[in-house]
Amino acid sequence: MPEDPTWLNHFDAFSAFHWTTLGVCIALIVAWCVAGHRLAGEDRVDGGSRERRFRRALAWSFVAWQVFATIWRVLPGNFDINESLPLHLCRIVGWIAPVALLTMHWRWRAVVFFWGIGLSTQGFFTPMWHDGLASVAFWLYWVGHVIIIGTGVYDLAVLGYRPRLNHLGFASVAGVILTVGIAAFNVGCGTNYCYLGKGDYEGTSVVDHLGNWPARPAIIIGGSVFVFVVMYLIARGIETLATDRTRAKAKAA
Repeated sequence: MPEDPTWLNHFDAFSAFHWTTLGVCIALIVAWCVAGHRLAGEDRVDGGSRERRFRRALAWSFVAWQVFATIWRVLPGNFDINESLPLHLCRIVGWIAPVALLTMHWRWRAVVFFWGIGLSTQGFFTPMWHDGLASVAFWLYWVGHVIIIGTGVYDLAVLGYRPRLNHLGFASVAGVILTVGIAAFNVGCGTNYCYLGKGDYEGTSVVDHLGNWPARPAIIIGGSVFVFVVMYLIARGIETLATDRTRAKAKAA
């Protein structure tokens, strides 16, 4: 039992504090998407670029946040070789998300969709840390995940991103390469970034059920690609249904 179990100083997964925090995060993402959708609608009427300016402002604010988070983690009083480097998946995608919003390049958008929504979302439901509201770590964790998941949802709901087969291929191959590289780093430094090392975390995660090292990295790679394929098939199925429905309405008219 922590010395001070209040929300200000302590966080427990699956607690009222957890669900309250998650609710606020979802509300922020919904508000962000509603604002973008409204601006995009106004742009279609008068040919303006309000949504683009809104999106770029968000992206640059995300860059500023990532710069702050990266610097804070490596300050002498905060640095920990096991946690401070930007080698966790969510920290990597946290940088890619604003790049996707700024460039609108399909490769970065695919990474945010597959890696971000497909894998980083579990951080919403199985958070790893026990830091409360008074801790900088609490804000780094939750704001970072809102940036990632929010960007992916915004790209789907407002910008109309739809994954293609080459997007799936790129996200899968890049993910395997990244996984192998981080696993090698973990072996050399004795760390456990992306759960690909020998160590364990205090928190509870779905990765806890994927076996021990060295089998765990192979299971993570196979499981991640499987998730990507399922996401692709679901997205394509929804898109096909929507297209068929539109065609049916057109014929009926």
